[in-house]
Amino acid sequence: MRKPIIGLSKDGSLVVKYPSGKELPAADFAKSAPLTFLLLDHSGSMYGHKLKEASAGALQFATAAIDSGYQVGLISFSSEAAILSVSTTIVEKLKQCLSLLQASGKTNLSSAISLATESLLPVSGPRAIVVVTDGEPDSQASAIDAAKAASARGIQIMAIGTADADQEFLSKIATARDLAQHVPPAQLRYAIASAAKQLPRPVGK
Repeated sequence: MRKPIIGLSKDGSLVVKYPSGKELPAADFAKSAPLTFLLLDHSGSMYGHKLKEASAGALQFATAAIDSGYQVGLISFSSEAAILSVSTTIVEKLKQCLSLLQASGKTNLSSAISLATESLLPVSGPRAIVVVTDGEPDSQASAIDAAKAASARGIQIMAIGTADADQEFLSKIATARDLAQHVPPAQLRYAIASAAKQLPRPVGK
C-alpha cells in the first residue's frame, strides 16, 4: 500500500502528498495523523525481567503502530510521570529512550494519563493510550478520574497488567472491559505488542 509522502506544493510550501493526489499542509497533517501514547510503568516493582520484557514489547508495539499509520508517543511513570517522546515514527528514537529507564519509586499513574491526555487533545485523528503496569497505583481513584476525563474526550484507553496488578482496576481505566488484559510477566512482551491490533483504525485504512 502506497503511503503519503512529504513534498513541496507549487508555491514551495511543505505539504504531505497522498497517493490520490490530495495535498495537506504539513502542520495540519501532524494534527490529523493518528497518535497513540504508550504509558510504561518503571516503578521499583518492575525491576529486572519485567522492565526488560515491557521495553521489548513497547518496541514491537511501536513498530506495528507506525506501520499502520500511527505516530507513537512514550511516557514513563514511577513516582513522577515524564514525557520521553511526544510523537515519532522512528522506532530507534523510542529504543534510546527505553534504554535509559531504571526501575525505582512508586506508581503515579494518574499523572501519566493526564500528561498523555493533554498531549493528545490537539490531535484530530484517532487517539489512544496504552497503559502498561505491574502493580497498584498510588491512587486508584485519581487514576480512574484521569481515565474518565480522557475517555470523555474520545480517547481510547487500553490497559495491560501483570499478575500483580488489580484486574478489576484495569477494567475501570480501560475504555471497555475487553481492552483490559491481565497476563503473566512472561507474556507481557506479547500482550503489549498485540495491543497495536486494537488501536482505532485510521481513516482510509
